[in-house]
Amino acid sequence: MAHIGIWDWDLITNEKYWSEEMYRIYGCNPQELAPPYNEFLNYVHPADRDFVDNVTKEALKGKPYAIDFRIVLANGEERIVHSLGKAIFDEKNTPVRIGGAIQDITEHKKAKEKT
Repeated sequence: MAHIGIWDWDLITNEKYWSEEMYRIYGCNPQELAPPYNEFLNYVHPADRDFVDNVTKEALKGKPYAIDFRIVLANGEERIVHSLGKAIFDEKNTPVRIGGAIQDITEHKKAKEKT
């Protein structure tokens, strides 16, 4: 199927949720808590980290995103993911949640390069 991972971050309580598919995509143990944001950034390819961080900061200002970036798994394998994200704001226009979806598109990108 589509293998789409879902994530949610409550900015008030700092609680994070990752679906089972998120753990699979990032090669993490689903028995552990979703990683803190800075630790999540460690999975992002070093050349893409600033880009992903800046897009996330813009989302917290109200700009939804749809981006592709590379991740590096613990075993050193590099993958490409497509990520959608959007923040939710309270009545004072303060971001209270941010969430989205991630899909591993590595095989799709490889197949596209061959054509």
